[in-house]
Amino acid sequence: MAYLPTARQVCIDLTQMSGPVVKATWFDPIRGTRTPAGYWPVDAEAPFSPPGAQDWLLILESAAGI
Repeated sequence: MAYLPTARQVCIDLTQMSGPVVKATWFDPIRGTRTPAGYWPVDAEAPFSPPGAQDWLLILESAAGI
């Protein structure tokens, strides 16, 4: 997980994640909603930009078996 209090792009090193693919989801703690951020291979860094202006949580989880 990564918390972004303001809108800015972050690059996350996915090589430490398990499985061949990571599922990324943005969570808005103000509204309690989720926004899909796609599926990413775990072989490099990946850029992520939140879908709004403030307070976002990026959730990364193994998508093994997809």
